[in-house]
Amino acid sequence: MFFVIHHATRMVEIAGVTPSPSGNFIVQVARNLADHVDGFLRDNMLLVPGNDCLFAKMFCGGLAASARVTR
Repeated sequence: MFFVIHHATRMVEIAGVTPSPSGNFIVQVARNLADHVDGFLRDNMLLVPGNDCLFAKMFCGGLAASARVTR
């Protein structure tokens, strides 16, 4: 399960669930979170990702790619 927490409200939003996470899953979650219409990160200025060494670079790369495409 991949979830995000809005710090100010402590609202938890499930961003994705899969029985076997992969790089493709993580990149898609990043794209969904960064969506310019209704993504969780749309109105937020700070993201503190976990430091899972397996997928952290792919997640950050997916966010960066989404920002270049949608903005």
